[in-house]
Amino acid sequence: SFRIDVYYDNIKTADKLEVQILGQDGKQLGEIFSKAINSDEDFITLNTKISGQKNWTAETPNLYYAIVSLKNNDNIVHIIRERFGFRTIEVREGEGIFLNDKRITLKGCDRHSFWPTTGRALSRNRCYQDVMLIKEMNMNAVRMSHYPPDTYFLDLCDQYGIYVLDEVAGWQRPSYDTPTSKRVIKETVTRDVNHPAILFWDNGNEGGWNLETDGEFAKYDPQNRRVLHPWELFGGIDTDHYENYESVKKKMRSGNIFMPTEHLHGLYDGGLGAGLDDFWKLMWGNPLNGGMFLWVFADEGVVRTDKEWIIDTDGNHAPDGILGPFHEKEASFFTIKEIWSPVYIETSNELDINFNGVIQVENRFDFTDLNECSFEWKLIKYSTPKNILSQNKIVASGYFNGPNVPARKKGLLKLNLPNDLKNSDALFLTAFDNHNKEIFTWKWKLIDNSKIVKSTVNTGDTAPTIFREDSVVTIAAGSFNYTFSKKNGTLKSVKNGDYLIPFNKGPIFVTSSKRERSSTGNVKIILSETENAQIINITGNPDFNKLRWTIYGSGWLKLDYTYTLHDSVDYMGVSFDYPENRMYSKKWLGKGPYRVWKNRLKGTTIDVWQNTYKNFKVNTKWDYPEFVGYFADFSWVVFDTEDGYITILTDDNDLFLRLYSQEDGYKPRHTAMIWPEGDISFLHAIPAIGTKFQKAEVLGPQGQRFNADGSYSGTLYFYFGLPD
Repeated sequence: SFRIDVYYDNIKTADKLEVQILGQDGKQLGEIFSKAINSDEDFITLNTKISGQKNWTAETPNLYYAIVSLKNNDNIVHIIRERFGFRTIEVREGEGIFLNDKRITLKGCDRHSFWPTTGRALSRNRCYQDVMLIKEMNMNAVRMSHYPPDTYFLDLCDQYGIYVLDEVAGWQRPSYDTPTSKRVIKETVTRDVNHPAILFWDNGNEGGWNLETDGEFAKYDPQNRRVLHPWELFGGIDTDHYENYESVKKKMRSGNIFMPTEHLHGLYDGGLGAGLDDFWKLMWGNPLNGGMFLWVFADEGVVRTDKEWIIDTDGNHAPDGILGPFHEKEASFFTIKEIWSPVYIETSNELDINFNGVIQVENRFDFTDLNECSFEWKLIKYSTPKNILSQNKIVASGYFNGPNVPARKKGLLKLNLPNDLKNSDALFLTAFDNHNKEIFTWKWKLIDNSKIVKSTVNTGDTAPTIFREDSVVTIAAGSFNYTFSKKNGTLKSVKNGDYLIPFNKGPIFVTSSKRERSSTGNVKIILSETENAQIINITGNPDFNKLRWTIYGSGWLKLDYTYTLHDSVDYMGVSFDYPENRMYSKKWLGKGPYRVWKNRLKGTTIDVWQNTYKNFKVNTKWDYPEFVGYFADFSWVVFDTEDGYITILTDDNDLFLRLYSQEDGYKPRHTAMIWPEGDISFLHAIPAIGTKFQKAEVLGPQGQRFNADGSYSGTLYFYFGLPD
């Protein structure tokens, strides 16, 4: 059915109103219908029955136009054109939110109208860019905190498909007085009422609602949309803000629809994507999950022409965004994109060259069958550390339409891969939606690190020469001289000819725990020789059960180490020193290009990445992705430095690479970053990060410290140049 309320005034000669419905293609839908008007009145309602329409959803934003003509003896006196969409919205208390009689889940963020050079005045193009960024994150919703947006932002949400919580202007207590509240509600609703994207009205924010005016919205809204109080249980929906993991567990059993209208409050590099995986695993699939809105879309900073053009975020009050002030994409952008992907694939399931081409997939769309989507796969040969300029090569590729998997169901993707994957290092898989927009690209490493090491490390044919001194041992391997301390077995110096390369002081054992002594007594250096290597075994080092250097005649170094720890730790592993001011760039195989935290691992993909050196105090620059930080699933790295290239590999599959330390922004609260000693680390555990208001440990299992319980081993290979 179709109903339209028409308001008019100053009618002198017209005698009827006529309505025609047109599709975006200009074709008429249904019959033209009309009604006589009474010039003594100022309001009329017209009704008709419609069939064959295409309903509006965020996945299928079908729009129509109501052409309303004021006529006098069939002559047009005045005509207006109003865009709308056919859809229903229903809150079934204790069951969920239903659009067009189907359950939906809102995945969104809070958004202010803001730009550093124009403040809250935005162009249509800026609004368009915001909508595209929201869609790119695989979000389907946005909350207009804490005031209605520009009308063209709502137009774009209608056009591209974003569910909207439209909010009456105001912020916290005290609320508007009743006359003011009534006036503001009327202005908001009458302006925005015909946007199909708007599913809810918000009567203020966090206590800023006037209870006497909740009924005012329905006076101007024929759809009688539900009114929300963001921050409390009202209207059948619990919108409580910033609940911890255990509290959300309880809320999902409470019998009320839970849809926090602010959650995982960002600040600097914390919150937002950090913790989202745990919360979404807890909430997804529960019929009481109405969705979630992350705080907030973008950092808000004003360009201060009176302060040498700095971007002023008012200290730590406004750098809370998924995006930087000029909408630079921060790491959480991609974490959200993966976790909220409507085509959901769990990449923690490792693949190898024996992979049979079948991948489990979950359709997390609300309306779209996967047979409306398409997929592209690529088999990749990685570039190698031997050639810093080399690029990945595509070995084979294929494109296919999605299988029949209805919305909210699971199924299988069957990739028609070649029978032999031995010449492939990786599999890339990209999903495209029903509008041919990329949803996400997942990547799996098929090659084992040990195979990369075998093809890269040249052990040479002859053993290097050894020189013994009182406190050190020096090994001459080709043009390289490596000096090791007899006190603890650490690398003291590296020379290429007479040139000193300041990579040293490692391995040292680093952990946030009180160090446990794995042995007692004096450190002993035991030397042995093979046909192509000198071996230094170190016993008695209180931090290591095992510490052994192998120096090959080719100049390659191999380090084997084992340590034991029984404690809950933020980090643990080994570190080396290398001056930060001598670093130019890095190229590496591992998860990237953004850094990770223990509770923000998703969003990065395993590939060969490159990044130039940069380090700055947080919230003084927004140059992403960062060079400094923790990087997951490290395989190899080549540093370009003032001292030439430094190549490091591992044949382990569970190491994190850590590079240097970054200075926190002003008053970081629970987003303060934790770093080990040293400059370059290889770790079995890394820290999680909190939000502005909450510690990491209350955000879910991934926010807990790593429970170390036993012995941990690593193997590293070093070469001070590019491999032959």
